[in-house]
Amino acid sequence: MYVIEWNRARLITLGPAQLLVDCGEGTSAAWTRSGLRETGPDAIAFTGGDGPRIAGLYGLLCAMAETGRTTPLRLLHRIDEERVGNLVGAYLQSESPNFPIALEADLPGAILMVGGLRCVSAATEEGLRWTIQGGDRTVRF
Repeated sequence: MYVIEWNRARLITLGPAQLLVDCGEGTSAAWTRSGLRETGPDAIAFTGGDGPRIAGLYGLLCAMAETGRTTPLRLLHRIDEERVGNLVGAYLQSESPNFPIALEADLPGAILMVGGLRCVSAATEEGLRWTIQGGDRTVRF
């Protein structure tokens, strides 16, 4: 498992699986500069819905649509967090992506799999803390 960090975003990879944690401003440009898969990550897990954690989502969605992405994108967020869903709704109303977006809102404690990455959420005052396990390594955000 590898972790790459930029501003308010972190990318966790394990084999072909790519999980982005948060999507701050400039994430799309950082993604491109890093030479990562053009079509973007498999999923994005949010630790909260405030501006610094979601500011780059619209731009990243647009960039993924421009690459011709067709595979679904999973967005993982806390069930009582409305801003992520509202932002995705605004994107879908104004753009025509060629890929489905799956909003997966769960209660803290949910266990979600992204490829070989096991993602467990826990509640914090600001949103969620993610514990991500892959191979013999564990990271927390």
